Amino acid sequence: MRLTLLIAFLLAGFVLQAGCKITFKRKNMQQDNVVVNEKGEKEEIRSDRFSSKDKKTISNYFQREAHKVIREDMLAYTKISNKQKARLVRDEVIPRDIQVMPLPLELNRKLSELPVSMLRVMVADRVILMNVKTRRILDVFKI
Repeated sequence: MRLTLLIAFLLAGFVLQAGCKITFKRKNMQQDNVVVNEKGEKEEIRSDRFSSKDKKTISNYFQREAHKVIREDMLAYTKISNKQKARLVRDEVIPRDIQVMPLPLELNRKLSELPVSMLRVMVADRVILMNVKTRRILDVFKI
């Protein structure tokens, strides 16, 4: 009796789900991500690239005298060889033997929001936007 009731309940759920044709749409991140740059031109902010505003914010953060110690500590902690630096290019995977450091929380709060699957990290003198699961480099720039 209970088994029959359970099977009937599950079948009703499957029929209801198929009959409703429920679909979920992703928010198009490209729609609202248009800003006017310093030259007055419209610039699209892509979620898989550093925006010019984010690059400027990061550079300014590490140029301040108060934050130079943080930068030097991060550089010392993530020191890599020139051969390893050459491998840090867009669309490549960060090898597991290279240590990455997330950006300071204070700086991260000033930057644009990222999807949960992405993270900004620092490796040596480079700031990298990477996919968290695959460690694939989406964008990189030198500070």
